[in-house]
Amino acid sequence: MNTEGTKLAVVRPENSARESLAEAVKSVLEARNVQYKQIEGENREKTIKEFQSRKGWYRGAEVDELSKREADLIAARLVRRVQAKVTLSEEKAKALEAAFAAVFKRRFTRAPDQSDQAPLAQRNSELLKAAREHLDEQGMTALKEALRAGYRPQTGEP
Repeated sequence: MNTEGTKLAVVRPENSARESLAEAVKSVLEARNVQYKQIEGENREKTIKEFQSRKGWYRGAEVDELSKREADLIAARLVRRVQAKVTLSEEKAKALEAAFAAVFKRRFTRAPDQSDQAPLAQRNSELLKAAREHLDEQGMTALKEALRAGYRPQTGEP
């Protein structure tokens, strides 16, 4: 992935056909409702040269590290939303954040053959399950409200 997050390069094994790999990538992106445009012509050649230079591109392990950081950010955001509704000790908030981050990290860094096609309700169910040992009924209600707002930052949230 390029550092802007606008291009994804898929490196194919030497013995595979470009067309079959393109079709496989296309089907994965479409299954996840990801909008994409395949780079062609001169722009493709320019992008390949940029990619080969290794400047401005994240490789697989680096993308996983970015995914783990994003998991931590989302977990912290959800805990802040809960804390806006109920009081949590610092210890409880840290434990809850760690539990949420673990759920997101598992989902974001799955092996390629373990795609995450789970509906949002199932994903949220995992978070609710992780929270049960840290939150009382009022806290669980606050978490459900936080989840309804989604994982992305709302206006005024970091």
